[in-house]
Amino acid sequence: MASDQTAADGRIEIFDDEELLHDIQPSFVGAMSALDWILVPVSFGAWLLVPYLRWKHTRYIITSNRLIDMQGSVTGSTTVETRYDDVSGDIRTSQGLLEKLVDKGTVEFEIERVRGESATEREFGERDGSQREMAIDRESIELNGIREYQAVSNTVRRLRNA
Repeated sequence: MASDQTAADGRIEIFDDEELLHDIQPSFVGAMSALDWILVPVSFGAWLLVPYLRWKHTRYIITSNRLIDMQGSVTGSTTVETRYDDVSGDIRTSQGLLEKLVDKGTVEFEIERVRGESATEREFGERDGSQREMAIDRESIELNGIREYQAVSNTVRRLRNA
């Protein structure tokens, strides 16, 4: 059941049993990759358009139950929702030179997802006794160019260990 609370300009519903903790749009500097900085731009305006669109369509939502990473562009978008019990390993923070100048940073963490298992099976165990082969997918999620990156990493660490 969803509450009246929303995040990311109304695109993400916050459930009744969760609380919105952070709704973050990264800094523009965080949207620029090293390649963006190294390449000599043919046109300054066109050079800034791609990172600007990447930045404009990126949002990180942190609730009391899940992390939501929204990435988009003019051609499409991707939303990845992660529960805190899927966060595994170290939670790392970093701050490059440009991020340091604008007081932003990056939070990176590893997640493990079990493929071949439904949420019902994960929470209540298998009901029909059948055997399924399950695989573990590991991936890394980076929240780039965010303000208060240390507070965000501490929030994720606290909720993962809860």
